[in-house]
Amino acid sequence: MAAPLLDPARTHGRWPWAAAGLAPLATALAWRERERLAADDAWVFWLPAPALLWHQTEEWFLPGGFLPWFNREVLGSDEDEFPITRALGLRINVGLGWGGAIAAGLVGPRAPGLAAWMHAMNLGNVAMSAGAFLGLRRRAAVRSR
Repeated sequence: MAAPLLDPARTHGRWPWAAAGLAPLATALAWRERERLAADDAWVFWLPAPALLWHQTEEWFLPGGFLPWFNREVLGSDEDEFPITRALGLRINVGLGWGGAIAAGLVGPRAPGLAAWMHAMNLGNVAMSAGAFLGLRRRAAVRSR
């Protein structure tokens, strides 16, 4: 039987629910402030936040299942929650991710490297997901022969 949508066992914690709720709010706020953000190039510093929140939503909330998939399929573990644990996922995604995104927006051009790091992290997530997907497709094709 499938776990209900708001089951913390499926999402491996409650923080993914917050990401799922904040993603549309952050996007709406960026849209509302788009002219101001574009006028002084502040979008470079603030847009990593909604991008990260949407990314976390699709990995951890809907469809979810990131932790067991990443640990088992990508890292080759025999366990759903090792070597990446719920606690480590929280620290990475909320501490580094949300903390970094907020800090990048707040410090803006005074520390452009922080925004660059956040954009690089988002692009790295895309590359890792695409690479893992292609690797899984290759393995599935080999297995089906």
